[in-house]
Amino acid sequence: MKKIVFFYLVLALKLVCIAQDGNSNKIYTEKNGDIYAVEFLSEENSGNSLPKTENEFFIKVLNKKSEDDFKETHNVSKRKGFNHTHSDQYYKGIKVIDGGYNFHYKNGKMYFCNGNYVKIENLNVAPDILPESAKELFAQYQMIPIDSILDFTCELIIKEMDFRKDTVVSQIPTLTYRIHLESAHNNNNEIGYIDAKTGKILMTEPNVINFSANGTFVTRYNGTRQGITQNYNGGFHLVDSTRGAIIHTWNVRNTSSNFGAIELTDNDNNWTTAEHTPENNDMGLDVFWSLQQIYDYFLINHQINSLDDLGLPLTAFVRWGNNPNDEDQAAWNGSENYFWFGDGAVVFRPVASLDVVGHEYGHGLTDFQIGWGSLNDQNAFHEGLSDIWGAILEQRINPGSQWRIGEKITLTKPYLRNLQYTNDANSLVQTADTYSSSQYNNASGDLKPYIRGGVFAHWFYILSNGEVGTNDIGSSYNVTGIGLDLAEELIAEAVFNNYLDNTTSYSAIRTSFINAASALYCANSPEVKAVTNAWYAVGVGSAFNGTLPSISGTEPVCTTRPFTLNNQPANTTLSWSSGNAAQMTVATNGTVTRVSNYSGAVNLIATIAGTTGCETNISKSIWLGNPVNSSMKVDGNNYYNGYPICPGNHWASVTYNGFASPATWTVQSGITYFVGSNQIDFTLPNNGYSSIWITAKASNVCAGTSSNSNFYLTKKTYGCGSMMVSIFPNPSSESLNLETSILSYDNESPIEIIADEIELLDENGQVLIHTFPISSTTQLDTRKIVSGQYYLHVRIGNEIIKRHIFVER
Repeated sequence: MKKIVFFYLVLALKLVCIAQDGNSNKIYTEKNGDIYAVEFLSEENSGNSLPKTENEFFIKVLNKKSEDDFKETHNVSKRKGFNHTHSDQYYKGIKVIDGGYNFHYKNGKMYFCNGNYVKIENLNVAPDILPESAKELFAQYQMIPIDSILDFTCELIIKEMDFRKDTVVSQIPTLTYRIHLESAHNNNNEIGYIDAKTGKILMTEPNVINFSANGTFVTRYNGTRQGITQNYNGGFHLVDSTRGAIIHTWNVRNTSSNFGAIELTDNDNNWTTAEHTPENNDMGLDVFWSLQQIYDYFLINHQINSLDDLGLPLTAFVRWGNNPNDEDQAAWNGSENYFWFGDGAVVFRPVASLDVVGHEYGHGLTDFQIGWGSLNDQNAFHEGLSDIWGAILEQRINPGSQWRIGEKITLTKPYLRNLQYTNDANSLVQTADTYSSSQYNNASGDLKPYIRGGVFAHWFYILSNGEVGTNDIGSSYNVTGIGLDLAEELIAEAVFNNYLDNTTSYSAIRTSFINAASALYCANSPEVKAVTNAWYAVGVGSAFNGTLPSISGTEPVCTTRPFTLNNQPANTTLSWSSGNAAQMTVATNGTVTRVSNYSGAVNLIATIAGTTGCETNISKSIWLGNPVNSSMKVDGNNYYNGYPICPGNHWASVTYNGFASPATWTVQSGITYFVGSNQIDFTLPNNGYSSIWITAKASNVCAGTSSNSNFYLTKKTYGCGSMMVSIFPNPSSESLNLETSILSYDNESPIEIIADEIELLDENGQVLIHTFPISSTTQLDTRKIVSGQYYLHVRIGNEIIKRHIFVER
């Protein structure tokens, strides 16, 4: 049976958008002048010159021609007050691949549009060859026997194809059949694009996105876990139909086809290592459990029901492949909507770790939620975003080395890729961290999408964690991270609310993320600054040049003081709160009041909320009351009460927080000392004192208040004199004797002490003897030491005494 798919536009767009002042809108264009995004920055409607509906937008802004139409697709908004629509482009009723537009609304007002309008001139959309002929041409091209083809799908589309004339390559919209063959033949690994007029094979693309890789499951990579299975035909099966999407894992037993797949079963629902590790069947437990957890995570945290948000079954095949290349891979098959995972060969163990399953799940999400293809940089976007999802899902479900991909499955290197250090030598694949760098531009072959996708993944790392540095094109950057929670929220907003549909360049993706961040956190917020600067850090676009809101006021707060928010964005409301209401209260006008004579720092928080639903927090640490000691040190060491010191010269220091004046010092009578600002030099005599007190006192503008820091120091009478080591005989032939002692200030006769550690080293620093003495007299056996010069190190406390030793025979 053949399937012929034609697409027709049946419905005019009908959502209303707000007309804007033309001078207040920001329009983004490609180099050829095509508009890929528009920001509506003004809240006011200044006239009738701008579009009031999406259809008017297509006509007035995009200059849509009469042969073109746009058809709205399914979408459910995930946030109250927001609506996001997507429309695919059609030309004379035929779908235009990579053509479409997205509209983003807050409380009914459009604030951002983005997409790609493919301009088509006088294209005849009547095909000259039949789908059956196109199937035969593609089968011949792929060298696949006709009788091995069980079925095929033939979709008539319009797609921009590359045509070369001399040295110039042009993209020309072409009437095309997109063909997928259903065959178990080894050559059936691509989708074909055939000119519907001439029958010429225009291009192919992979039909899968390649690698990345209540029972009790003893999994290979995730420990012992619990998961729901299904009991039928006398056993328990890796099937779960209790969720909104059926999850099913199959075993293909080292073939490259899902035909003949068998189910993984267990007789008592206790899936043990002994039962399932042979032949690597236990990898199915990892895949099945991971898919259950990933499904739950997206449903609970992002309200997304499977890959398509409509409950698409999650089907996986494990032990895929009958050759090392396939066995060392994992994939999402976007043509038939299933996952497959190889059981490893040369490079990998069974390719079924949680981050690999998350990576492939990410490919499925991209297919359904965004629609990027698998050629050119869209393939790089695919890989970068899938690595992002892999890192997120591993951290959320079974935390490990979050920024390393594949660390549990690699055989020849510690991990596959590193999102933090993209050129880590311990990675199997080094990826680019800067757009348009030489590494990015020179990427080629099968690794090209992974290398170029590193820009996307590293952007997410920087956004989450922050980073300071200089990128590979010489741009210095300083990014303050927003944390994984907000970074993930932004990814979900962009992926599930149509910000990334029809984006074909990193610059377009950057623009979409900045607008998504503005919708979530308001324009000119710290989050928008971080998003912008993170893209700048990876070489995409300019650094943030806006003005952030900031809190100002006078500190310290003795009783009460007013604080204000500077540069509050237009069309936002402001509210104030305290990081600890038991220590500081805040009035609605920003006036803070110290509570219960508390002294210390408390966060003052200004919450900015947009009339269209965005929200961000600006915080400032406010000092209340007296200064507080933050550290006391004696001779540079952290002080504790009763700190022991030897007679002689010493120094003490104190550090205060809270706008403190320089310390004033008081020293016990009779002690010689010299005072600096926050440091004091003093001398402890040999006799007459067993302990001393030193007091430091500081104050700030809060009248009548001060903070005291007291040093209570005890005098050491043991271990304060000269360390002595007696060595004999030297030279030595058979043994070397050591006696360790010390002179006390109270008794000039030597006192025997035990050394902490003794080492005998050769001239190259190699340790020959290492011992921990148990008495003050130690004997070293030198009979196995060849004649020559050596070094003796004796450690007593923090002091190391060094001597030359000679062995002669």
